[in-house]
Formats: sequence, structure tokens, C-alpha cells
Amino acid sequence: MKYFKEMVIGALVISLILNVYLLTKMNEVENQVNYLSHDQSRIVQTVDNQTRNLQYTLDEFIREQSWISSIQMDLDGKNLPNGNALLNFDWHIKELLKDSEVVFHYKFGLDDQYRSVRAVDKGDGRFQATVPLEVSLGPEWYISFSGLGINEMEHREIEKIKEEQSSQHQHEIQYYVTVSNDDLLKSSEIRHEHIAYLGTQYYGLIEASGHRYDKGYYITVTKPHYYGENNISLSEVYLQKYKENRLLEEEKLTANENNGHYMDGVIVYEKNAPDEKFNYSRLVVRVVYSNGAEFERVLYSK
Repeated sequence: MKYFKEMVIGALVISLILNVYLLTKMNEVENQVNYLSHDQSRIVQTVDNQTRNLQYTLDEFIREQSWISSIQMDLDGKNLPNGNALLNFDWHIKELLKDSEVVFHYKFGLDDQYRSVRAVDKGDGRFQATVPLEVSLGPEWYISFSGLGINEMEHREIEKIKEEQSSQHQHEIQYYVTVSNDDLLKSSEIRHEHIAYLGTQYYGLIEASGHRYDKGYYITVTKPHYYGENNISLSEVYLQKYKENRLLEEEKLTANENNGHYMDGVIVYEKNAPDEKFNYSRLVVRVVYSNGAEFERVLYSK
């Protein structure tokens, strides 16, 4: 019996030693794996840095070899409140031959044909062109409505809905420059610039949401106090209730500027109707700004 106990104790000691040895080896393997992983990450980062440096060098080389610089676009929005703006374009041309004609070509949206204007020579290879633009001013809307009785076709997740523009031409401008003389015609690459934001930046962003529940519904409309530097703010919000295309009521919503769910500086207009029967075919939000401008958007429609 004595020898059996000694054998058991010896086996336990040997097992403990083996476990300690294996644990040490596992730690060594883990350290090696971590080192290899770190080394691999370092190699990947080095390759990425070299790739970026190579791309930058290549871009610089292409720019140096190009006969024309990048074309810069600048907005002159002094008359933006009247729905008018000017797009100013500026660029440099290298080694311009005598008697060369420099022309700026542009088109809006889905236009089939480009329009052309002669560039203004500002000296030292610098040229400019100005394009007039009519801007349809209006807020940018985010609309959502959900809840009981809203089927899959009627439920609309939050989506970006912009106030309709007077023309699709305002969504994008495409442009390029040509230089021509008796012996040569050169053309730059066609550039694209999105300009839809010009129509919405004046009145900012409006988020309107609604939720229908058991015995009523809840509506919120939010808008920052000011948008940009024009000091125009959202003054009043109305909820129009329709049934079968007939306006039943237009209700002015109450502003709550200290709603704990929103950040400071945001106006929240609310309509909480927990006991009002929801039998409307359409809900429309109408907003009025401090300068008297009015806009509306459908919030719910069967």
C-alpha cells in the first residue's frame, strides 16, 4: 500500500511537471504567433505606405506632364436668395501657342449637347469661365412613418427626399476645356460635379417622422435653429389631415426646444394624439420659415 501511494504521488508530480512544461511551450508558441502577426501587420502597413507614396508620385508626375492644371470650381452665391448663382471655373494652361483659342464646354444633368463659352485670359497661362445657374431653393427632407396598420407597401424607412428641382439640370454639371489653333486641338478630361446641394443648403434639413399605435399616433418634425450663415430659421409647422383627398383639418404643431431626446439647438415640433382615431388617408407636413417661405411634404399616404 505504501509503494502504491508513492507511485501515485510520483505520477502526480510527473503530470504536474509535464503540464508546466506544456504550458510554457504553449506560451512560447503564442508569443511567436503574436510576433508573426505583428510582423505581418507591419509588413502590410509598410506595403500600403509604399503604395500610397508611389501613387502620389505617379499623380504628381502626371500633373507635371499634363498640359492643363486641374479645373477649380467656386460658387458665387450672392444672389442665391433670389434663386440665382454663378459657377466660376479657374485653371492654368502650360506652353500655350500663339493665337490659340481656349473654350470651356459644359452641360447640366441629362442635356444632350454641351454649351460653350470662350475662356477669359487672365495672363500667365491662367484662364477663367463663368456659368450662370438657376437654383430651386427648398429644404432637404427625411421622411419616415411606421406602426400598426401600415403594410409593407405603405411603410417607408427613413429616406432622403429632396425638394423637387425645377430641372434635372441642377443635379450635376459636366465640363471640359479645349485648346485649338491651326494645327492642333487638345481636350481635357470630362469632370463631373454634383450641385443639387445648392438648392437645399439655404433652408437646411427637415426630419419628419410618425408612428401609429393602438389608439392614436405620434408626429415629430425637427430642424436646427439656423442653417449656414443666412440666419433663416423654421418658424411654424402645420399638420394637414386628409380623408379621400378632402382636407379635414390643418393643425399647428407645438414647438418643444428642450426635448431631452435631442441635442441643444434643435427645434422639435410634436403632435401626440394617444386617443385620436387614425382614419386619415393622407398626412401632409407644411413648414413656414422666418422669411415667409413655405414648403410641404407628404408624411403618410394610403
